[in-house]
Amino acid sequence: MRETKHPYTPLYDKIKNGDYDVSDYFYQAKYELELMEEKISSIRNPEEQHEQRGLYMERYRRLNEDYAKDEANIMKALIKDFRTTFRVTEEELYSYMEECDGDLLCLYNTVKQDYIKKYPEKSNLV
Repeated sequence: MRETKHPYTPLYDKIKNGDYDVSDYFYQAKYELELMEEKISSIRNPEEQHEQRGLYMERYRRLNEDYAKDEANIMKALIKDFRTTFRVTEEELYSYMEECDGDLLCLYNTVKQDYIKKYPEKSNLV
């Protein structure tokens, strides 16, 4: 599992650390499919293949559920941190997301530029 930063760590440091990257469950689920294919290719009996496929697919399903929950939590944390750092509404943040074609650092820099324009006296805080 990934090591996330402390909740009071600055947003930029959290982004650089990977706190908002794709959930680890995504990669675990993909790996589960690879393990299934490897295991099934070594089994000749169709009934046994079916049984093994069922076991691996159940693990895959559960990992996908955990992935969806984890991604939702990551997105909530990302929105919360952007809103508290830059005083933007959720709608404003979504419009920034639509404008920005790059990664999170691109989004961070775009929002930061506008924040500095609005609040020049606080430019040294972000």
